[in-house]
Amino acid sequence: MPSDPPKDVAQPFVSNEVVALAWPEQADEVERLRRSRTPRLLLVPDHVEPPSDPDDLVDWVRVPADEKEVVARVVALLRRSADRADGIDNRPRVDRHGRCVDGDR
Repeated sequence: MPSDPPKDVAQPFVSNEVVALAWPEQADEVERLRRSRTPRLLLVPDHVEPPSDPDDLVDWVRVPADEKEVVARVVALLRRSADRADGIDNRPRVDRHGRCVDGDR
């Protein structure tokens, strides 16, 4: 019977392209993966403040988490990562008139 991977090592989660990491225990690994533009899903316990990271290739979820929520967040990370690879930036922005613009709106 295979053993569970060590909890202190980054492991692929749901997708080979998104890495799930325990926050804040793996904060150094989160930073290393940010520099390589690897999508990250942070697993945050109830008693811990989630990170405030503006990087669009990171998301977080409270653990224990519902599987559907985890899958939805991983899919969103994969889409943002693919958009980035294609040169598409779908993030909301402020236009020259000071208005918040999201896509064509």
